[in-house]
Amino acid sequence: MIFEWDPLKDQSNRKKHALDFESSKTIWEDPDRIEIVAPYPLENRVILIGAVKSQLWTAVYTWRRGAIRIISVRRSRKKEKELYEKEKHGQR
Repeated sequence: MIFEWDPLKDQSNRKKHALDFESSKTIWEDPDRIEIVAPYPLENRVILIGAVKSQLWTAVYTWRRGAIRIISVRRSRKKEKELYEKEKHGQR
């Protein structure tokens, strides 16, 4: 997979959420990750919920020119964690 991001956004995300975009790429390696398409006015965005070192993180990204463009990454909220656990254990 090819990833890209805005370096300034990466810096601000690191300060705010203590996770840089380079490290967050491991979310895509979680076999139990969940992806939710979120329509957005200019381009569709995808919400990705997955584990990094036993912590759940939520990333927002879009596809641009064949690359995953990371927009933001943060710790998953309560509802996102619940959704992840339900999906992981097949409780739809």
